[in-house]
Amino acid sequence: MSVSNGDQKCVVSFHNISYKTTVTKMCCKKSEKHILRDVSGVFEPGVSAILGPSGGGKTSLLDILAKRRDVGKDEFSGSILLNGKPLPNYYKHIAALVKPCHSVKPGT
Repeated sequence: MSVSNGDQKCVVSFHNISYKTTVTKMCCKKSEKHILRDVSGVFEPGVSAILGPSGGGKTSLLDILAKRRDVGKDEFSGSILLNGKPLPNYYKHIAALVKPCHSVKPGT
C-alpha cells in the first residue's frame, strides 16, 4: 500500500482493527465470521510486507486500509490514522493498493 500527498511523506497507522461479516452456510444458516481481530501496525515510507497463511485476512486488511472495501452491513471497528490524524476526506484519492495479477512461483 502506498500513500502520497505531493512531496510529503505519509505514515499510515492502524489501531485495533476488527472486522467480521455474516456468512450464509448451507440452507440459509447464518453465522458470523471474524476476519480480523484487534490488528495494529504502521506503514512508513518505503517497502512494507504483510505475511500470513491463506485466508488469514491480509487482503481484507489492505482493502480496509486503502478504503477499497465497503463494510456497510459488516461490522468494522478500530482507527486508521494518516500522520497521526484521522483520515481526510480525500484519502481515497491519495492511497493506492496494487493487487498482483499473477502468482510468483519459485524458479520462474
